[in-house]
Amino acid sequence: MMSRMFSILAVSAIVACARPALPPDPQVFTQKNCDDPSAAFPVTEIEIEHLGCPLGQCPNYRVRVTSQGEFEYEGKKFVREVGQRFGRGYASDVTPLFAWICEHPNMYANSGGKQRGNDTENIIYRFRRGDGKTVVIRTDIGFWHDELWVLSTLVDGVVGRALAVTRGRGAA
Repeated sequence: MMSRMFSILAVSAIVACARPALPPDPQVFTQKNCDDPSAAFPVTEIEIEHLGCPLGQCPNYRVRVTSQGEFEYEGKKFVREVGQRFGRGYASDVTPLFAWICEHPNMYANSGGKQRGNDTENIIYRFRRGDGKTVVIRTDIGFWHDELWVLSTLVDGVVGRALAVTRGRGAA
Protein backbone atom coordinates (compact mmCIF):
# COMPACT_ATOMS: atom_id res chain seq x y z
CA MET A 1 0.00 0.00 0.00
CA MET A 2 2.80 2.33 0.88
CA SER A 3 4.57 1.59 -2.41
CA ARG A 4 1.35 2.15 -4.31
CA MET A 5 0.86 5.53 -2.62
CA PHE A 6 4.50 6.39 -3.39
CA SER A 7 3.93 5.47 -7.04
CA ILE A 8 0.85 7.66 -7.23
CA LEU A 9 2.73 10.57 -5.64
CA ALA A 10 5.68 10.06 -7.99
CA VAL A 11 3.42 10.05 -11.07
CA SER A 12 1.60 13.14 -9.76
CA ALA A 13 4.90 14.92 -9.25
CA ILE A 14 6.08 14.02 -12.75
CA VAL A 15 2.83 15.24 -14.28
CA ALA A 16 2.89 18.44 -12.21
CA CYS A 17 6.52 19.16 -13.13
CA ALA A 18 6.22 18.18 -16.77
CA ARG A 19 6.86 20.89 -19.32
CA PRO A 20 3.70 22.43 -20.70
CA ALA A 21 2.86 21.72 -24.30
CA LEU A 22 4.34 24.26 -26.67
CA PRO A 23 2.04 26.15 -28.99
CA PRO A 24 2.45 25.39 -32.69
CA ASP A 25 4.89 27.45 -34.72
CA PRO A 26 3.33 30.56 -36.21
CA GLN A 27 2.10 30.21 -39.75
CA VAL A 28 4.45 31.55 -42.39
CA PHE A 29 2.61 34.02 -44.57
CA THR A 30 3.28 33.21 -48.21
CA GLN A 31 1.19 33.02 -51.32
CA LYS A 32 -0.91 29.90 -51.62
CA ASN A 33 0.64 27.03 -53.53
CA CYS A 34 4.14 28.54 -53.87
CA ASP A 35 5.66 25.19 -52.91
CA ASP A 36 3.10 23.07 -54.76
CA PRO A 37 4.71 21.92 -58.02
CA SER A 38 1.34 21.12 -59.57
CA ALA A 39 -0.08 24.63 -58.98
CA ALA A 40 0.31 27.41 -61.53
CA PHE A 41 2.61 30.25 -60.49
CA PRO A 42 1.14 33.78 -60.35
CA VAL A 43 3.99 35.00 -62.60
CA THR A 44 4.59 33.01 -65.78
CA GLU A 45 7.45 35.02 -67.26
CA ILE A 46 10.08 37.45 -66.01
CA GLU A 47 12.09 39.75 -68.25
CA ILE A 48 14.87 41.97 -66.95
CA GLU A 49 16.50 44.58 -69.14
CA HIS A 50 19.73 46.16 -67.93
CA LEU A 51 20.03 49.45 -69.81
CA GLY A 52 23.49 50.37 -68.60
CA CYS A 53 24.30 53.55 -66.73
CA PRO A 54 24.73 57.19 -67.83
CA LEU A 55 28.43 57.26 -67.01
CA GLY A 56 30.67 54.23 -67.09
CA GLN A 57 30.55 50.71 -68.37
CA CYS A 58 27.53 49.09 -66.76
CA PRO A 59 26.32 45.92 -68.51
CA ASN A 60 23.67 46.36 -71.19
CA TYR A 61 21.65 43.19 -71.78
CA ARG A 62 18.19 41.63 -71.60
CA VAL A 63 17.13 38.25 -70.20
CA ARG A 64 13.75 36.52 -70.27
CA VAL A 65 12.79 33.32 -68.46
CA THR A 66 9.44 31.52 -68.53
CA SER A 67 8.03 29.19 -65.91
CA GLN A 68 8.20 26.41 -68.54
CA GLY A 69 12.01 26.65 -68.73
CA GLU A 70 12.41 28.73 -71.89
CA PHE A 71 15.01 31.47 -71.85
CA GLU A 72 16.20 34.28 -74.06
CA TYR A 73 19.37 36.35 -73.69
CA GLU A 74 20.45 39.39 -75.66
CA GLY A 75 23.84 40.83 -74.81
CA LYS A 76 24.48 44.35 -76.11
CA LYS A 77 27.48 46.05 -74.47
CA PHE A 78 29.90 45.44 -71.61
CA VAL A 79 28.89 41.77 -71.26
CA ARG A 80 30.76 38.49 -71.69
CA GLU A 81 28.57 37.37 -74.60
CA VAL A 82 27.25 39.81 -77.21
CA GLY A 83 24.35 38.65 -79.36
CA GLN A 84 21.16 36.67 -78.92
CA ARG A 85 20.79 33.21 -77.43
CA PHE A 86 17.61 31.18 -77.05
CA GLY A 87 17.05 27.90 -75.33
CA ARG A 88 14.75 25.63 -73.44
CA GLY A 89 15.50 23.67 -70.32
CA TYR A 90 13.17 21.86 -68.01
CA ALA A 91 10.47 23.55 -65.97
CA SER A 92 12.07 21.96 -62.90
CA ASP A 93 15.22 24.03 -63.59
CA VAL A 94 13.28 27.27 -63.00
CA THR A 95 10.74 26.10 -60.42
CA PRO A 96 12.82 27.40 -57.45
CA LEU A 97 13.09 30.81 -59.14
CA PHE A 98 9.35 31.10 -59.78
CA ALA A 99 8.54 29.77 -56.29
CA TRP A 100 10.76 32.54 -54.85
CA ILE A 101 8.96 35.13 -57.03
CA CYS A 102 5.62 33.72 -55.84
CA GLU A 103 6.67 34.23 -52.21
CA HIS A 104 7.35 37.95 -52.84
CA PRO A 105 4.01 39.22 -54.20
CA ASN A 106 4.68 42.90 -53.43
CA MET A 107 7.45 42.81 -56.00
CA TYR A 108 5.07 42.23 -58.94
CA ALA A 109 1.84 43.71 -57.59
CA ASN A 110 1.96 47.12 -59.31
CA SER A 111 3.87 48.92 -62.01
CA GLY A 112 6.02 51.83 -61.00
CA GLY A 113 9.58 52.68 -60.26
CA LYS A 114 12.07 54.14 -57.89
CA GLN A 115 15.20 55.90 -59.02
CA ARG A 116 17.74 56.05 -56.21
CA GLY A 117 20.72 57.67 -57.87
CA ASN A 118 21.95 59.68 -60.85
CA ASP A 119 24.81 57.47 -62.01
CA THR A 120 23.44 54.01 -61.35
CA GLU A 121 22.49 51.14 -63.60
CA ASN A 122 18.99 51.55 -65.03
CA ILE A 123 16.85 48.42 -65.13
CA ILE A 124 13.38 47.49 -66.35
CA TYR A 125 11.59 44.49 -64.81
CA ARG A 126 8.63 42.99 -66.66
CA PHE A 127 6.47 40.46 -64.85
CA ARG A 128 3.93 38.62 -66.99
CA ARG A 129 1.31 37.39 -64.59
CA GLY A 130 -0.98 34.41 -64.96
CA ASP A 131 -3.98 36.73 -65.17
CA GLY A 132 -2.64 38.18 -68.44
CA LYS A 133 -1.44 41.49 -67.01
CA THR A 134 2.12 42.74 -67.36
CA VAL A 135 3.68 44.69 -64.50
CA VAL A 136 6.57 46.97 -65.47
CA ILE A 137 8.95 48.38 -62.87
CA ARG A 138 11.71 50.82 -63.78
CA THR A 139 14.46 51.21 -61.24
CA ASP A 140 18.16 51.16 -60.63
CA ILE A 141 20.16 48.71 -58.60
CA GLY A 142 22.81 50.85 -57.01
CA PHE A 143 24.07 48.94 -54.00
CA TRP A 144 20.72 48.24 -52.38
CA HIS A 145 20.15 44.59 -51.59
CA ASP A 146 16.39 44.54 -52.00
CA GLU A 147 14.05 41.98 -53.59
CA LEU A 148 14.62 43.29 -57.12
CA TRP A 149 18.39 43.05 -56.71
CA VAL A 150 18.02 39.47 -55.48
CA LEU A 151 15.68 38.66 -58.38
CA SER A 152 18.14 40.06 -60.92
CA THR A 153 20.94 37.99 -59.41
CA LEU A 154 18.82 34.81 -59.40
CA VAL A 155 17.70 35.28 -63.03
CA ASP A 156 21.29 35.96 -64.13
CA GLY A 157 22.31 32.69 -62.47
CA VAL A 158 19.53 30.68 -64.13
CA VAL A 159 20.27 32.12 -67.58
CA GLY A 160 24.04 31.82 -67.10
CA ARG A 161 23.64 28.14 -66.27
CA ALA A 162 21.34 27.62 -69.26
CA LEU A 163 23.83 29.36 -71.56
CA ALA A 164 26.64 27.13 -70.29
CA VAL A 165 24.53 24.02 -70.94
CA THR A 166 23.62 25.12 -74.48
CA ARG A 167 27.28 25.97 -75.15
CA GLY A 168 28.18 22.45 -74.03
CA ARG A 169 25.68 20.98 -76.50
CA GLY A 170 27.02 23.16 -79.31
CA ALA A 171 23.78 25.17 -79.56
CA ALA A 172 23.84 28.90 -80.10
